[in-house]
Amino acid sequence: MLVFQNGELKAVTWEKFLNSSRLVTGSLLVVLLEKPAMMEDARNFLQTAIWPGLGLLGESYMLFSLGTLQPILYRLNVGVPAVVLIGGVILGMLIIGYLASSIGRRRASILTASSMSLGALGMLGAALSAGQIPLLFQVSVFVLGFGVGGEYPVAASSASENATSQRGKSIQLVFSMQGFGILLHCIFLWILLVLIGDHLIAVWQLLYTVGVIILTSVLATRVMLLQESAVWEEDRHQQEETAHQQATAQAANQENMKENAIDMIKQVSSLSMPSVAVEEQEYVQITERTTPSSRWQLLVELFGMRLVGVSLSWFLWDVAFYGNKLFQSAFLLAVTGQNTTLVEFAGAATLNAAVAAAGYLTAAALVDRI
Repeated sequence: MLVFQNGELKAVTWEKFLNSSRLVTGSLLVVLLEKPAMMEDARNFLQTAIWPGLGLLGESYMLFSLGTLQPILYRLNVGVPAVVLIGGVILGMLIIGYLASSIGRRRASILTASSMSLGALGMLGAALSAGQIPLLFQVSVFVLGFGVGGEYPVAASSASENATSQRGKSIQLVFSMQGFGILLHCIFLWILLVLIGDHLIAVWQLLYTVGVIILTSVLATRVMLLQESAVWEEDRHQQEETAHQQATAQAANQENMKENAIDMIKQVSSLSMPSVAVEEQEYVQITERTTPSSRWQLLVELFGMRLVGVSLSWFLWDVAFYGNKLFQSAFLLAVTGQNTTLVEFAGAATLNAAVAAAGYLTAAALVDRI
C-alpha cells in the first residue's frame, strides 16, 4: 500500500504497515495505563463527545459526500440533488425539533437515526445500481436530510442537558464530530482513489457502504443503550405535576365562580327563573374574560433577544457552511486548477477537512474562556 514517509508517497508492504500500527497502538495504551488522569480524560471525551456525536459524524460523512463526490458523479452522469437535500434538512429541523419536546430526547434521537439510516441505505442502493435509478437517489437524499435536520436540535439539546460543567465546551465537542465525519470521508475517498481509482463506481459504492455501517450502528446503539435525558424527564414530571395542580385549583375556582355567577344572575333577573342552559351560557361568558398568558409569550418575553441572536448566527453560519461543503468541488477546483486529478482533488479535500477539524477542537477549547 502507499503511505507518506519523510514527506514522500512510498510503497510499503501490508506486514510492515500492520507492525507499525501495532507499535503505535501499543505505545498509546502504555501511556494511557501509566497515567490514570489521561485515562479519565479519554473516558470523559468518549462519553461527552464521541458517543453523543456519532450521529453527527455519520450524517456529515454521508451528507457532505455530495460535495466531494461531485467530480466522480459528474463523470458517471449522476446528478447531485442539493436542493432536495436542503429541503429535507429544513423540514427535519422544524418537525423533529418540535417533536423532541413532547416525545423525549431518546425517541427523537432514534427517529433521526432511523431516518438517516434509511436514507443512507437508499443512497447505497442507488450507488449499487450505478445511478440508474435517479428517483431512488433523490428520495433517499431527502430522507437522509430529514434525519440530519432533526439531529441538529436533538444533539444540541441532549449535549446541553447532559453537561455537568463547561456546557459550551461539551456542545462544541459533540458538534466537532461533524468535522471528523467529513475528514473521515475525505480520507477514505483519497485512499480508495489511490488504490482503485480506475473503478469509480466501486469507489462510490464502498464509500457509501462505510456510511451505512456507521449510521446503522448509531441506530442500533441508540435503541439498545441510549437513556432518556434526566433533565427532560424532570421537566416533564414538573409540567405534569403543575398541570395537575392547576387543573385541580381551576376546577375548584370554577365551581365557586359558577355558584356565585348563578346566584348573581338569579338576584338581578326580573324575569322568571332562568333555565340551567341560560345559566351555563352566562357562566361561560364570565369565565372566558380571564385568559392566562401562553407559554410561548413567556418564552419570547424572557429569551426573545437570545433566540433572535442565536438564530441569525446559525443562519449566517449555515449559508457559508452548507454552501462551502455542498459545492466544495467547485471551490477546490478553482484553487487547484481544472487539470487536477481526482487523487489530487481528494488530497486537497482531506487537507481542507483536517483544518476544519482542528478549528472545531480549537473552538471547544476556547468557547468557555473567552
